[in-house]
Amino acid sequence: MKFISITRYLGTFGVAACLCSFAPVAGAADKISCTFSFEAEAGRNHGTAERGSTLRGRLTFVAQGGERVGDTVHYKADGKLRVSAKGQGEIVGDVWDVHVTRSPAVADLISIGVRDLEGNLGQQTRYMGPTLITLYGKRGQLGTHDLPTSAASWNALELKRVFQFHSPTALNVALNDVGPFEGACKKES
Repeated sequence: MKFISITRYLGTFGVAACLCSFAPVAGAADKISCTFSFEAEAGRNHGTAERGSTLRGRLTFVAQGGERVGDTVHYKADGKLRVSAKGQGEIVGDVWDVHVTRSPAVADLISIGVRDLEGNLGQQTRYMGPTLITLYGKRGQLGTHDLPTSAASWNALELKRVFQFHSPTALNVALNDVGPFEGACKKES
């Protein structure tokens, strides 16, 4: 186990320091490769892509090296997210991390982080982070911090399912309701 001292500056209120423990997760040497397609309903107008429009997504990534911090395991990931709307263009970003949280207090979740979003969706061409796909389930729903392998296991996280991205020209976070995933994950050695 390694210990890392983290110092945060809290503006004019001074400096606070904490000692956080990062522990590797058993089986972290295994890679897991995931490919999913999904649809999302646009939660608000995004340029010419109107609220209620269907967004079609394709998510592919390989995750490895889970490290546990509190109730969350962080996996490094490498992959792509593509999202399009019929006649409205496409955006593409790099998947760079996946978080699995088992919370005894609030909700279990899996969140997929995407960065460097580019493209043209609904005549919007500038994007900024964070971009996330987050699937929430009931607290205690996830039995482990392992990434699920079947689409059914990912789809069981149905308390709330959102895809969010930010555009400086849209000024608002676009929260989009995500439908079921089609596809699967498989473990690699």
